[in-house]
Parts: sequence; structure tokens; C-alpha cells
Amino acid sequence: MKNIKTLFFASLVIALISCEVDNYDEPNASISGSIKDIGAPGVSVQQDISGGSVITYREQGWNNKLFNQSMIFKCDGTYRNDLIFAATYDFLMRDGNYVPLDTIKNVVIKPGVNAYDFTVQPYIRIQDVSIQKVGTEIIATFKINPTVNVNVKEINLYVHFNPSVGFNINYGKLTVTQNVGSIVPVGTPFTLRLNLSSPDAISTLKSGEQYYFRVGALIDVAQAKRNYAPAVKIQI
Repeated sequence: MKNIKTLFFASLVIALISCEVDNYDEPNASISGSIKDIGAPGVSVQQDISGGSVITYREQGWNNKLFNQSMIFKCDGTYRNDLIFAATYDFLMRDGNYVPLDTIKNVVIKPGVNAYDFTVQPYIRIQDVSIQKVGTEIIATFKINPTVNVNVKEINLYVHFNPSVGFNINYGKLTVTQNVGSIVPVGTPFTLRLNLSSPDAISTLKSGEQYYFRVGALIDVAQAKRNYAPAVKIQI
């Protein structure tokens, strides 16, 4: 009987604790927006879907000094969080594909729907991109426009069936060797060619199927992420 009473009271305590936890308020706001290029109004800064730039944030009014909550950007540079509390926040964005920003303080998120864009200077702008199938070749032409006077570490053309194609999602890549490892003058043109009929072509690509091709480039800065142009869909 004593054991039964002990078990009963233990169960009652757990039930009361559970009721107390259940009484916490639920998130009452959402926030969405994009990461915008300060030098190209209206243009979002493309990202890797995995391992790209991250937004970290903390709610003011708590003793916690750490930015221990985070949101990620989609590959098109947009983000969305539908489970956030209305409050005032500090945002920190670092280790991205843009020149680091100072902490963005006192961002007020009201109950309901909120919109907020981050404006940044991408390390590299990849512009005037043309990716086409010409005969048995995929030909990509583009210009590399660094915004900082630092060596360009990599320039690649990635391919995959997923529109999030990039460094972490690809069947293969073509790599630029010209100018890589040095400072690339703004407006430098590049051309990459993938011969689909060559024995050296990416073996997983199948004739008649559609694939996404995307140009990416990496600046030689510690912890920097890759910059990208939008993906282009081509039937090969």
C-alpha cells in the first residue's frame, strides 16, 4: 500500500509539472524576408541550401548573453520563421558570403506577420551569366566582380537535378583555373564548357533529362561562404 501511495503522489507531481509546462505561451509571430545586395537593389544574395549563411538572434530582456537561436537562408536568399515570439531582438550575421555586419540591435517583432530584409555587401557578384546547350556542349559564360581586394579561391559550375545545386549538392563540377588564387579584376569574363559526348563528361547525366546548372565562386577569406548566380534549368 505504501508503494502504491508513493507511486500515486509521484504521478500527481509529474502531471502538475506537465500542466505547468503546457501553460507556457506559444509563439505568436512570424518573420520573413531576404538578404539583399546593397549594390544591386532588389537582388537577393544567393546561398548554399546547406552550410550557407545563418542568422543568429537573441531576445532582449533575458539574462542570456549568447546568440543561441538561428535561422537559415534558402538558396534564393530568402528566409522564414513562423514560430517566433513577439519581442525585441538583436541579430548577428557572420561567417557568410558577404562583408561581416555589426550586431543589428533592437529589431522589434510584433505579434502576427513581420517582414525584415538584411542588406549586405556580397564578397563576389557573378553577373552577365549565360548557360546554354549548344550542340553537345553546355557553355557557361559569366563575369566575376569581386567587391573586396582579396584573392578569389574558387570558381565552379555545378550541376544537379535539384535547383539547390551548389557546393554541397551536385553530380559534378567544372572548375576555372585561370586567375584563381589571385585578385580577379572586376568584370573579368570566364567561359566553361562541358562536352556531353566526351568520355570525361559527368557520368550521371542522362540525355533527355533536365538539370540545373549554377555558377559559384569563393573569396579567400576565413570562414567565407560561396557566392552564387541563380540556377539555370537545361534539358540535355
